Amino acid sequence: MGSLHLTCFASGQTIGERDPYVLIPVRQQSTYEPVSVIASGRRSLQYGAAHSAFHPGCYWLPVTGPIWMTYGDFGRGELVASDSNRLWLSALYDALLGDATITEAGSNEFHQHPFDFRRFVLERGLVPQTDARRPSQGQTPLSDAEFFRQAKIWWDELMKVMWEDRVFMRAPATKRPRPFTFAVLHGDAAEQLWQLEREARDGRNRLQPLTFFARALSVAHTVARKLASQGHSYERTAAYVLRSQLELLADDLRYVPGAIQVVSGRLDRVSAESKDPEQLFPLFRAYVEFGYLLRGLDAVGITIKPRVFAGEDFDNSKGRAFAKFVGETSIRVCERRRQEGYDATAFDAPNP
Repeated sequence: MGSLHLTCFASGQTIGERDPYVLIPVRQQSTYEPVSVIASGRRSLQYGAAHSAFHPGCYWLPVTGPIWMTYGDFGRGELVASDSNRLWLSALYDALLGDATITEAGSNEFHQHPFDFRRFVLERGLVPQTDARRPSQGQTPLSDAEFFRQAKIWWDELMKVMWEDRVFMRAPATKRPRPFTFAVLHGDAAEQLWQLEREARDGRNRLQPLTFFARALSVAHTVARKLASQGHSYERTAAYVLRSQLELLADDLRYVPGAIQVVSGRLDRVSAESKDPEQLFPLFRAYVEFGYLLRGLDAVGITIKPRVFAGEDFDNSKGRAFAKFVGETSIRVCERRRQEGYDATAFDAPNP
């Protein structure tokens, strides 16, 4: 029957068996207001696909941060049991509980499956995930083994309907259902984007994640000390400023529901006594690294796109052809810039 591989939305490379890859849960954006249109004599209100043409998430906004996988075949993979995956899976669980709509069954029983996430998890007795938010009083966190056992149950159900484009989530601004799916990023491309941001052009952007966090925390405490002397709450001020500083990593961060939940659930750990960045950073690591990934995408002008299958491509021939196409096109574009009198050293394209 053959195999079915995936295409990385950022690099155009093929994701094949045993490759590391990242799934980013995404919801289609929309305009803030509907447009009145007439088709076949009937008037209806329609929402556009975006309200902006800037930033990686302008058409498809992440719902949570990246979930790491190991590829199997036919669009399926195995969840990696990691701290960051546990965090973002918890955030996705909460987002689906809160915003996923109910999809009714269609006429094709093999492909048009129903989807009711809340009913599904209740019927199977799955314990609410708490890693992305503050645990309820008296609630004991699940062990890693139990967490990923339960996560696999609802994850498999989500995959069954998601690949058929049958999952929708309400958009915060309009409360209208929008398509939900995953963007697919090769693990090597994710690493390259992180490295790209760490080696960015100016010194401020060249900071390693821990250094960036340490500076953000220092600013938060400086402002909190100043305002505390005027009668303001130290903790609330420090938390607000820290969140604002972290959001400077990427504009999309302030709109991603899962990212907002994750950072908000950890800000209460910031106090006048919590000034050591190395102690606090593990709580915010996944959030900061997600910001670096978004910033890397923005640096090279890549917008997030839904998953695309590559067909059967064991040797990455499509990926190599894409890289050759981009390289040769870049050479031609840069040569034209040279002819127009721009600084030649600024347009040195790599050989394909």
